[in-house]
Amino acid sequence: MKMKEEVKRWMSQALADLNAAKKNIQIKIYYLSVQCSHQAAEKALKALFIKKFNKIPEKTHMTLLN
Repeated sequence: MKMKEEVKRWMSQALADLNAAKKNIQIKIYYLSVQCSHQAAEKALKALFIKKFNKIPEKTHMTLLN
């Protein structure tokens, strides 16, 4: 898959998560809104990384940071 398509795919997913967050706020399910917002931010940052560096970021995990 070309990087431009990958950026579009990640941004599309980020926007879908953001829309889900907004809907959950409307129905007062705040914890789920926070989760969806977090996922939207991560996916948008991943899209930005791919666009800027023209590569897929390596997977990380918090235990690797210790």
